[in-house]
Amino acid sequence: MEKALYNGEEILSFEISKNYELEKSIRKASGRKELLCPDENCQNRVLKYCHGDKKQPYFAHVINTNCGYEKYDRETTEYTKEIKRILFWHFKNLGYNVQMDVKLVDRHYSHLVITQNGNKYPIEIISKFSSANRLDFIKQKYNENEFDVNWIVTDISVDSDDSLIESELNFAKRFSLNETKDNVLLTIDLSGNIITQYQMDSKQYCFDGREIHSNNYPKIFKKRSSINDLVFENGKL
Repeated sequence: MEKALYNGEEILSFEISKNYELEKSIRKASGRKELLCPDENCQNRVLKYCHGDKKQPYFAHVINTNCGYEKYDRETTEYTKEIKRILFWHFKNLGYNVQMDVKLVDRHYSHLVITQNGNKYPIEIISKFSSANRLDFIKQKYNENEFDVNWIVTDISVDSDDSLIESELNFAKRFSLNETKDNVLLTIDLSGNIITQYQMDSKQYCFDGREIHSNNYPKIFKKRSSINDLVFENGKL
């Protein structure tokens, strides 16, 4: 797991190893069983800090338990975790109030949450493997609790074709294009360096009672840029 509580404060596993003295102090705290699972409903909250020669740093329960946070962490792919860390550091370095793995709604952890003007805005990292049932469940939970969610889709390859057909995209991309307020899709490539923004024109244009189509004007517009240009304004990526 990526997060633990120490002296009431959140600590992130991938930050600890960057400083020898910090890692030493956390290892000593781990030995004293002072690290706790952030899930308040966890029945065995004591965690240990782990870091070897090859494995990335992580936290693990000292006693195996049925924990919602551990289940979420186990089901999150390593690629999603890496993208999550990249986005976390990007927003943190820009001065945003950003948190990782936050339980805003029941039975779900948000990958990232940005707090702006007193409001919390979850960011969900999804992929072509995200099921329709799961995406609908997450969206419904946020709607019930009146949270405005931002979706970002991991993209295996960066396409060079400017003419995209909505029906040929994977479901995660179609979900974002069709079910966001502005019909906007944001993707991030495997390296975490390239952001592509798509926007679909969902309006119908008619003349004399018939819908007008034009191959010269695609219904999906696209703009690609470096992650350095990704900002968060007015609750939106």
